[in-house]
Amino acid sequence: TLLILIFSDPAVDVLNEIGIRSGINPFYISFILAPLASNASELVAAYSYAQKKTSKHITISISTLQGAASMNNTFCLGIFLAVVYFQELVWTFTAETITIILIEVIIGIIALRR
Repeated sequence: TLLILIFSDPAVDVLNEIGIRSGINPFYISFILAPLASNASELVAAYSYAQKKTSKHITISISTLQGAASMNNTFCLGIFLAVVYFQELVWTFTAETITIILIEVIIGIIALRR
């Protein structure tokens, strides 16, 4: 947690500067580039496990990616729901939210069965 507190502000500044210098819309930086940058270590670890080409290492690689995706989706959904609740915004995305939760449950069941 301490490392996150130390490095998060400089990381945001770097991503902001990338957007300014490249002329890319901040929306794309925050929703495409930032998640790739923050999850790069998990992607590299999963790739290095998969390179060993054994059943055990492939399973670890896929499990790592499934876990990361589930945690990211759950975390982001929680943040969006908190923003809607605390800012008293009008909620019109019930179908989308139910779909996200349903997919997370399905992926969780698949992961638990293996």
